[in-house]
Amino acid sequence: RVHIFNDWLSLDKRNDQHRAEFHRNACVHVLARGQDYVEVFNGMYLKKQSQFSLTDNCDYIVWLMRILCVIPSRLGHARAMKYEVSTDEHQLSSDEKEMAFQQIKSYENHEKDLYELLVLFCERSWSDKLSSSYLNPYPCEVLLAAGQYFKDRA
Repeated sequence: RVHIFNDWLSLDKRNDQHRAEFHRNACVHVLARGQDYVEVFNGMYLKKQSQFSLTDNCDYIVWLMRILCVIPSRLGHARAMKYEVSTDEHQLSSDEKEMAFQQIKSYENHEKDLYELLVLFCERSWSDKLSSSYLNPYPCEVLLAAGQYFKDRA
C-alpha cells in the first residue's frame, strides 16, 4: 500500500498515459485480491477517464487503498504473478516464462514460500525484464538483506 500510494502521490494525474500506467500496475495488485475486484476497479477507472475530476481521483485512490487492505491468498499471489509473467510487456522468452511458471507453481503447491519465490525471481538473469512492482516489490539488495536478517535471528 505504501509503495502504491507513493506512486499515486508522484503521479501526474492530468497525463492520460501516466494514469493508464498507474492503473495497469495497480490492477495487478487488485487481481491478487480477487477477480471480482478487478472488474469493479476497471469500471471505476473507465468512468474516471471519461469525466476527470479531483473528486473522482479521490474516490479512486480511497477505493484502491481499501481493497489493498485485503490480504492476498497464496492463490491470489500466484494468479497475479502468472498474469504479470504472461504479459508481453516484460519480453520474456518462452523458456524464461516456463521457468517462472514452474516456480510460481511450486509456490502454489506450498513447496516454496513467497520470500523464496521473490528471491528466485530477483536472482534470475532475466529479472531486469520484470519491472513490475508486483514481481519486484523491493530492490534485490533489500530483499536479500531482509532475508539474511531474519535467518540470523532464527
